[in-house]
Amino acid sequence: MRLYFIADEVGVDEISEPSATQRQAPGCSGTATGTGRFRSLHGDSEVDEGIRQLVIGQLYPDRLWDYILKRNEDPFDWRKSATGVGLDVDQIEAMATGGKGEALFSANIRQGNLLGIQASPTLRVNGREVEAFSDPRALARSICAANALETAQSPRESRRGHVCGSARLRA
Repeated sequence: MRLYFIADEVGVDEISEPSATQRQAPGCSGTATGTGRFRSLHGDSEVDEGIRQLVIGQLYPDRLWDYILKRNEDPFDWRKSATGVGLDVDQIEAMATGGKGEALFSANIRQGNLLGIQASPTLRVNGREVEAFSDPRALARSICAANALETAQSPRESRRGHVCGSARLRA
């Protein structure tokens, strides 16, 4: 799974033409703000957190989701969340505030632009956008349908008891 952040880079023209599947999520439109090299809907704090998450993904790929879950519990102190899952905050901060962090963020938002990601959240499964965030069963059905398409194109042995065969998804 990959995260892509939505932001603009000052002085960089749009990377690509808008994709045919590009959408605008309710409540996610607005003017990008910020004071640094990058601008986003929620300003500098959103950009800073995006850079930190990319840095953590680079330094601690096996603990990124632990950090994100902990961060959602305490949105005010990233350092507390990072230390809570065993990350070195000094190492993260040094990389995030240096050129490497900005380079990671720049490359990430460019790739997101190329994929047509303009709304948050956007979920893509096997290269296809899935729009079923408010209903967990509908989301699971969408993922299973996308996986079934992929499996039909590239057959693999199925596993018994897999969630896609579950009667709970049909309820």
